[in-house]
Amino acid sequence: MNYYSFVDNYSSIASVVNFTLLHSCAKTLARKFKLDSRASVFAKFGNKLTPQDKLTEIIQTANKKKKPKLIEFVIAQL
Repeated sequence: MNYYSFVDNYSSIASVVNFTLLHSCAKTLARKFKLDSRASVFAKFGNKLTPQDKLTEIIQTANKKKKPKLIEFVIAQL
């Protein structure tokens, strides 16, 4: 994608690449889980193909609760 970063129609190129990758992944998941079609994969995993398991939910909630750590620097006076 960096090769095409200077062109005027970058967003259309990016959307084509995104569509291709998303539907290729859906086909792979359909084959892996023995589902009938890409539509059934999108019905099971959602539009962005996010996993629906407990571990993913735990990780997502843990990441939301984390607060950024503040680092304090003290300059010693000589």
